[in-house]
Amino acid sequence: MHSLVLAHPSEHLHIDHREKMRSSSVKKISWPEVVGIMAPAAADKINADRPDVTELFPVSVASTMPPGYDAKRVRVYFDVYESHGLVAYTPVVG
Repeated sequence: MHSLVLAHPSEHLHIDHREKMRSSSVKKISWPEVVGIMAPAAADKINADRPDVTELFPVSVASTMPPGYDAKRVRVYFDVYESHGLVAYTPVVG
């Protein structure tokens, strides 16, 4: 079970992330805010926002990928020619 404990000493609230995902009908499907950051950090952000996404694929922008939609997959395209491996396109579910 993933839970979040708020750091303020007077508040000790525990939030079950699975319950939060069930109670919210809106799930994030794209991450434009991670464009320009390193691919591993982007993957961490996506995983934090959508723990139900089980497949995170770092993919070089030079690669071709077969078409197809998978609601449990996010492809994170990074620039292989850039030394830091920065995210080149907005990652989306699919």
